[in-house]
Amino acid sequence: MLNVVVAVSEDGFIGRSGKIPWRLKSDIEYFRDTTMGHTVVMGRRTWDSIPEKFRPLPGRRNIVVSSDPDFVASGAEIAHSIEEALELTREDKQVFWAGGESIYRQVLGLAERLLITRVHTVVGDGDARFPDIDAKWRLTSTREGARTEKDECEFTFLTYVREGE
Repeated sequence: MLNVVVAVSEDGFIGRSGKIPWRLKSDIEYFRDTTMGHTVVMGRRTWDSIPEKFRPLPGRRNIVVSSDPDFVASGAEIAHSIEEALELTREDKQVFWAGGESIYRQVLGLAERLLITRVHTVVGDGDARFPDIDAKWRLTSTREGARTEKDECEFTFLTYVREGE
């Protein structure tokens, strides 16, 4: 199954200056638990935004999409296009596409499920957005996040499936 996994602010942003513009330890744990044992595909800038000590993401197959033929990501496989990444993951039962903006724009039309953490904050000055969700998607699950002292703001976990799936 091709999944998109993302955290999005109330005003649609997913990033600012190459970083996530909020701190939600609970969402990081949700991402880890959801993707563990599966394949995670991300763009080069998303890979670069992960602190080096956490790369590659442990317990998961890591694939980085980069058009740079010389790009190397220690511990990860490289795909030079979305099509190549799709081919690499053809046999995988669960594939999680984890950004960034360009990757989301290219795979949103192919995805079967969206796992969105709605971050209840307004970024305002972000520079990376998540594409708008159209009527092809049906909200199937809403779960309020349990905010801890390590979370900067409230959040909600949303699951969408493509209509007809």
